[in-house]
Amino acid sequence: MVDQIPFEKHTREWWGRLTDDQRARVKKAAEDNDTSSVTVKLLADTRCPVGLIGTAWETDPEYSWSWPKGMRDFIGDQP
Repeated sequence: MVDQIPFEKHTREWWGRLTDDQRARVKKAAEDNDTSSVTVKLLADTRCPVGLIGTAWETDPEYSWSWPKGMRDFIGDQP
């Protein structure tokens, strides 16, 4: 068997640790492009290896969150 790349390995391990409820919530958030604080907390609380990406500008210190494409694709591909 070929070794999985670290991202995929850690992401699959993370997904395997989630409860059915957590999986459903993460999947819905990814599908809806939900970047709310609830989603950020869910990913952090479940120790997601690749969470949302936060960006802030000096003129607007509030963070703007976005999903990494690879992460959304991975979640969307899960049954």
